[in-house]
Amino acid sequence: MPSQTASLEELVSTYDSVLSSIIEKHAPIQSKTITLRPNTEWHSSELRTAKTERRKAERKMRKTKLEVHKQLYKEQCIKTHKLLLKCKTDYYSDKILEIGCDQKKLFNLTNKLMGNTKTVVLPSRECDKDISNRFGDFFLNKIETIMRYLSSEDDSSLNRNDAFCADVMFDGQALTVLASASVDEVRKIISKAPSKSCELDPLPTSLLKPCLNSLEPIITKIVNKSLHESYVPKKFKEAVVRPLLKKPGLDKEVLKNYRPVSNLPFISKVLEKVVECRLENHFQSNDLFDSVQSAYRAYHSTETALLRVHHDIAVALDNNCCVVLLMLDLSAAFDVLDHSILRQRLEYSFGISGAALNWLLSYLTDRTQHIAIGSVQSDDIHLKYGVPQESVLGPKLYCIFSKPIGEICKRHNMCYHCYADDTQVYRVIKPLDNWNNISARLETCMADISSWMCSNKLKLNEDKTELIIFSPKHRVKEFSDCHLTFGKNIVSDSACVKNLGVYFDKTLAMDQQISATSKSCFYQIRNIGRICPFITENAAKTLVCSLVTSRLDYGNALLYGLPANAIQGLQRVQNTAAKLITRKKKNEHVSPILKSLHWLPITFRCKYKVLLYVFKALKQEAPVYHQELVNIYKPTITLRSENNMLLVKPTVRTKTYGERRFDRAAAVLWNDLPKELRNTESVNAFKKNI
Repeated sequence: MPSQTASLEELVSTYDSVLSSIIEKHAPIQSKTITLRPNTEWHSSELRTAKTERRKAERKMRKTKLEVHKQLYKEQCIKTHKLLLKCKTDYYSDKILEIGCDQKKLFNLTNKLMGNTKTVVLPSRECDKDISNRFGDFFLNKIETIMRYLSSEDDSSLNRNDAFCADVMFDGQALTVLASASVDEVRKIISKAPSKSCELDPLPTSLLKPCLNSLEPIITKIVNKSLHESYVPKKFKEAVVRPLLKKPGLDKEVLKNYRPVSNLPFISKVLEKVVECRLENHFQSNDLFDSVQSAYRAYHSTETALLRVHHDIAVALDNNCCVVLLMLDLSAAFDVLDHSILRQRLEYSFGISGAALNWLLSYLTDRTQHIAIGSVQSDDIHLKYGVPQESVLGPKLYCIFSKPIGEICKRHNMCYHCYADDTQVYRVIKPLDNWNNISARLETCMADISSWMCSNKLKLNEDKTELIIFSPKHRVKEFSDCHLTFGKNIVSDSACVKNLGVYFDKTLAMDQQISATSKSCFYQIRNIGRICPFITENAAKTLVCSLVTSRLDYGNALLYGLPANAIQGLQRVQNTAAKLITRKKKNEHVSPILKSLHWLPITFRCKYKVLLYVFKALKQEAPVYHQELVNIYKPTITLRSENNMLLVKPTVRTKTYGERRFDRAAAVLWNDLPKELRNTESVNAFKKNI
């Protein structure tokens, strides 16, 4: 054990070396030649005995050529085949139930069952060292090219303070010191963390957790020493990067078709999680969060963001207005973050100074990474910009850095919503508004955002920015040929855009989204159908729930209020999946099957999701932008219905759009619930009772 006066670097080095030596002693790495054979993990001694008996019966049949021995051989073949199927079924069913709802592992298992082995796709190469260095140079040059472009675009005559023209000065209790962590806090963080490991870890996380009682004191000491000294050890600032082909069909020889996937040491993430808790408390107590930034925050998700944007558009269409939506695209936003600008913003706008700020600066600077190809690694690459990918603090620091974008939108009276670096800006077009005036305001707003990004060393892809104009069906032709001038590019109106994984069309009919979801679900159903003979009904149900139902449920609150014929395609998907699980024929009635599986039909699943968001909003377990849409009815005089937890039902004009607004749908569905259900205390109890 290290001495009490050991430095932080010595402490981390001792931790790594001691654990490495222990695991090397008890489980040393050995190289051996392995002959690859078909996977037979399901093979059992009983099956081996049955195959032996089958071979004996075959030899006896061939030797005697008697009919009785031929019949015995056939019976033994049937017995062996049934036993083989049983062994496969038992093994893979247990494996699926053991995995549970881990979609990544389920994907890998289904591919394995179907013979689709996952191979690492890499460019042609003479040696791994050469291609690892080529990847390292490419990823580094990409960042350098962007930074050179931004430096050339940034007018040297502009004042450096232009980078902070949209910042609001912090006025509150500053965060100067990061409080120490207790052993219980560290234990809780490690216990809840996923059991993922990195090549830089001295001990796999799956082994670290069972040994936590012995290791948590030294880990806590490392964490607290880092916080007290405002210093992050060098080993915690190293990353292993593996190139991953972005899409299966892309040319593997082109390096730009690969994305870097970073892995960081596990203990470094524990340290980051401790600091994140301190920052979270500081932001909440001083109300520093951007209310419409939905990334990396409790109770926030892509679905909550989509539901609010969909609501705002539906409100406008219900009032016979149109909505113009711009979706901004950035190049390598996390990788080009300027540390000096981030430091000033943390101090000026977020009140982080002293030891707390020094720790964050130590965390950001002197970071290195190397590209790993197999067991070979590239030379060390020193990173001068950006926040670490796959880290805990990196994405949150980007959200802090980009908060002024919202201030710019507010100055131009634009609505906006963000999810990390995905920013969407929208504005309502009233019936008497002139498109030329609206487009001029949008172009001015976009010009200011572009100028701010250039000053803050972020690259906005003007040619990848998408524009769509939502309008009621009878007004679609009024905006059939609209465009915006954005820098040197002209952005034309699109018929459909993909917004955080959901397709939005011009009239919110959601046809494209339903079609895409059905196509994706049927692909998974076909794959599951091919392996159904080898799994039990419960295992098939687990697969369907993870790979099919999850797709049906994503964004389904946006489908509430659509005509029955519109969502018929999704109901067909659910019916097919139900019959696949229960091995029923196509022409059998599906209602009893859905009831036996305890599955709600698609229409009711949409209502269920809306009600769940309403309940969470009433319990303050939802984003603020949801809570402000759900208002308890308070009569002006004393009534018997005063304490019934009823919601205010807003007045709407149309059924096509007005009835689909979240505030309207929330009130209609919630007020129809029994009083006992509306007064449920916990989310889990509400889910069960509803």
